[in-house]
Amino acid sequence: MIVAHQGDSYIHPYGFAVFRTAVDLFQGWQIRVHIWLKRELHLPCDIRESLIHSHGWDLHSSVVVGSLSEVTFDVSFEASSSLQIFEVKSSYGVGESTLSATGERIDVKATSHLERHRSDPVYRIPATQFHSTVRHSRELAVSVVATQLNSGAPSYVVAPTGREIIQNRRIEITDADSIIRTADSRYRLETGNSDTWASFIFIQRADESVLMLKTIRNPRLWMPVGGRNDPEDIDPADTALRELTEEVSVRASAKSLEHLEVTNRDVGTGNIHFWRLKVENIESLTIPRDEIADAQWFSLNELDRIELFPATRRALLKLRHN
Repeated sequence: MIVAHQGDSYIHPYGFAVFRTAVDLFQGWQIRVHIWLKRELHLPCDIRESLIHSHGWDLHSSVVVGSLSEVTFDVSFEASSSLQIFEVKSSYGVGESTLSATGERIDVKATSHLERHRSDPVYRIPATQFHSTVRHSRELAVSVVATQLNSGAPSYVVAPTGREIIQNRRIEITDADSIIRTADSRYRLETGNSDTWASFIFIQRADESVLMLKTIRNPRLWMPVGGRNDPEDIDPADTALRELTEEVSVRASAKSLEHLEVTNRDVGTGNIHFWRLKVENIESLTIPRDEIADAQWFSLNELDRIELFPATRRALLKLRHN
């Protein structure tokens, strides 16, 4: 699990700890870790009477420990309602946010209810979507969240009428390292050996061009075919063979894989294994478009000019000289 953070951690008004990470591999996005502890956190204000809110930015979330309950809502204007909309203004330098009543009274109606677990895919909450997120039980829960930066849309909170201004002070977390160790220990306990390595394969044609992909989850960087191991994978080679089949419908044998390098992962714990698979010229590939945003063949010289993870670029040096 990502544990490097900027020292910028605080208690969210909804009762979970927020850690802004130092990960800067995803241009235009900020990576956070949200942790719901078994113990109650001291809250900076009393707005948990309504957890319904919307963000002014797109948000992508993945549960890595425990489970969360996600509910989405439709909002309609209703003059006789006891609920109203507050616009959120954040002052990051001061460490607080101000909720200002807009005067718009509304009704809310739940449109979906989803229980999210560690094994589920990444969940997207689009900007302006009203929703609430709470942990499914009193047990520890952790999610990794990517929030889009530089969005011009406002954020809103739904709360009862009767107040015009609500001040949210961000309470600093004094035991951040202890909280992170607790979450990381639980993550390792829940995953067992399910997140100990990743395998990536440079598929190389006879003209030495290499197949590279952009994923839906990270469309900025190019990467070889591959990914993290599943619990049923026996070893890194088994992961490589499975990823070849799942991502590009290429079937190969372990003997056809050439192991290039093993190194530390750029994000998270565990190792990355890089392989080469030499193939004859492939006319077409079957690409799962729900996961892969783009797929292109690049010459070795062209690979020097595209954006890659640092570990991928190091592995390419081995590819060139083997």
